[in-house]
Amino acid sequence: MASVLNVKESKAPERTVVVAGLPVDLFSDQLLAILVKSHFQDIKNEGGDVEDVIYPTRTKGVAYVIFKEKKVAENVIRQKKHWLARKARHAELTVSHFSDKIFISVNAILDLSVFGKEVILETLVKDLKKKIPSLSFSSLKPSGRISVEGSFLAFKRLKESLLTHHCKIAHCQRQREKSTKQPEKKKDYLQRTMGRLTTHFTSAEIEAKRQ
Repeated sequence: MASVLNVKESKAPERTVVVAGLPVDLFSDQLLAILVKSHFQDIKNEGGDVEDVIYPTRTKGVAYVIFKEKKVAENVIRQKKHWLARKARHAELTVSHFSDKIFISVNAILDLSVFGKEVILETLVKDLKKKIPSLSFSSLKPSGRISVEGSFLAFKRLKESLLTHHCKIAHCQRQREKSTKQPEKKKDYLQRTMGRLTTHFTSAEIEAKRQ
């Protein structure tokens, strides 16, 4: 399986971009590599001649695209939005500069028990898998812990999704408090949950940057 070393050895890091968010569940690896190459060769996407597409890699849903010219790589990155072909359900891609210092993959254990009884965790995990297919999830343990692996960019989306989910719970809770005048203890619980989620992801990001 390809890795960062393949790009280093190609002596073309300045002509290489990292592509994350590939719809891994829709196509075979070979077909997905073809779709990626076709997308980045299209001048409508600020693309140009592609020397090679490295996929699959060690990180699920991430590919390395090596262009023949440095300026094409720069143009591709400059374009803020990239959507894969219609047959790929217009999957939104995240494109960034390649660097041997970039943190490509994150592996972390999340403690979803912080949501308490407010959320059916199995349903939450199923929803996250659907929203962020490029992440790999282990089986959910009875304790609420689950192992997650994927690109750093996918983890940022995971963080945003969980915090958004928390905000929805907090909003519903506030609405119930207005009607039932429940004590402040529940508010404190939700604030602690938000804090624990933020701290958890911050710790994961710091650990990722260390590696």
